[in-house]
Amino acid sequence: MSREERNFDDEAASWDEQPGQVEFALELASAIRVSIDLSPDMDVLDFGCGTGLLATELLPSVRSVTAADTSAGMLDVLNRKIATRSLANIRTALIGSDAMGGDYDLILCSLTLHHVEDVEGLLGDFHRMTAAVGRLCICDIDLDGGAFHENRAGVFHDGFKRDSLSAMMEAAGFVDIEATTAMRLSRPGRDGAVRDFELFLMTGRKAS
Repeated sequence: MSREERNFDDEAASWDEQPGQVEFALELASAIRVSIDLSPDMDVLDFGCGTGLLATELLPSVRSVTAADTSAGMLDVLNRKIATRSLANIRTALIGSDAMGGDYDLILCSLTLHHVEDVEGLLGDFHRMTAAVGRLCICDIDLDGGAFHENRAGVFHDGFKRDSLSAMMEAAGFVDIEATTAMRLSRPGRDGAVRDFELFLMTGRKAS
């Protein structure tokens, strides 16, 4: 665990050019479509959206997306994409400053939860922001002993045990919780050695 903050603003301008970022978003979007029936009447919150690679990929399949992040720099990059592409059904929100609203049919949280110290508290917030019978979809890394992140700044969890996270989701009020392996990533760890890491997709539904 690291209490040192990671400055994602400094990484925002070159984020999309980092190896594998675009490919990861496309593969994750495909995995989400397999697990969740997206529809044109869905309002979606992408929590920890970064530069919006996932949000903009899923945007044509839903009614609206609120793309939220703690990094103003990441949102600046996304806002430029929105303006350049004339995207009408997406808005950005700076976490901690802008209102994110509620009653979302789907909340997405990809590779963000391990940067959150109070996971139980955030899951409770997600439950309150989810519409009746709405869905929560989390993508994160399996517990890995800290090998995934070369830069440990802002990392509070070395991945998650699936059964432990499932129990936390259940305690927050979600039901019908399922977990699948979304993909495997090959990348250098802290010691520079290339390893394969498993990423899971965990979904749950807000009880009616």
